[in-house]
Amino acid sequence: YCIKATAFDPEGIPGDDITVYQITPPVPGDVQVSLTLRSMGMAVYWQPVRGADLYYAQSSIGQNCTSTNGEPYCIISPLNCSENHLVVVTALNEAGPSTPSQPEAQITPCPPDSVEVGQVDVGNCSVSWGAVEWVDYYVAYVKRDDGAEEQCNTTSTTCYYNCDC
Repeated sequence: YCIKATAFDPEGIPGDDITVYQITPPVPGDVQVSLTLRSMGMAVYWQPVRGADLYYAQSSIGQNCTSTNGEPYCIISPLNCSENHLVVVTALNEAGPSTPSQPEAQITPCPPDSVEVGQVDVGNCSVSWGAVEWVDYYVAYVKRDDGAEEQCNTTSTTCYYNCDC
């Protein structure tokens, strides 16, 4: 935008003027979305663009976050399970907003239910659970009485571990 302001006296004679040039920022690029365990939210990242004073990330279900300190990310929180989010990022400055970025999809799965622990045979135990929609993989943690912890990453719904007494 190019904005020119001119002062006129009561007789219509022009006086001083000022011209201000302001460009709306370009579209933020490389938008990425991932779930965060610590904040139980969704981290939204983008490539910063020249001329932006702040960024606004908005989810298709109405949740949003803002970054005003120049950081190229913000966190949308809290989330509910079984939600399908399409997230766009807009850069803003005094001239106005950029065009929103291309939407990035993120699905928030629900935690497993029907968790069961059992002994398969002597010294071998299992933990199993019901399948959950939209899950790529599961991580199960088994903590023993002595404080030792085992971790199992799997795409199935069962993990096996040693359970010697």
